[in-house]
Amino acid sequence: MNVDGSNGTPQKKTTAISRGKLRRIATQVTRAIRRKRRESLAIRRESRATRVVAAILIAFLICWIPYFCVSVVRGIAMGFALRINIRVHLQLYVMTSWLGYTHSCFNPVIYMCLNKNFRATIRRLLHRTQKCESR
Repeated sequence: MNVDGSNGTPQKKTTAISRGKLRRIATQVTRAIRRKRRESLAIRRESRATRVVAAILIAFLICWIPYFCVSVVRGIAMGFALRINIRVHLQLYVMTSWLGYTHSCFNPVIYMCLNKNFRATIRRLLHRTQKCESR
């Protein structure tokens, strides 16, 4: 047996890492994790905002495309001096106009369904009005 207690077999050398170096590594890892969390939160916020905008856009198109179609048909008919049933056209015009106006009513509902902050604010407002009514 050798003096170092190795029985003559080669030993692997271990390197000591200083505490300062360990702290630096831990700090870098912690910063990287925090950065990734912030990035993933930002991506989630952006995707939620995209969903809200897409829902509002789809609702807008559903509500207003019929009105624009009726208006285009009327314009083409007038431009080519075509005869159209005025009574039917007027009823379609009124119905599609009101459908377009209802889009304004859908916006708050869409926001409430898809946005937590908006929902919380509405709850607070309703809670305040209930307190005022009970006085």
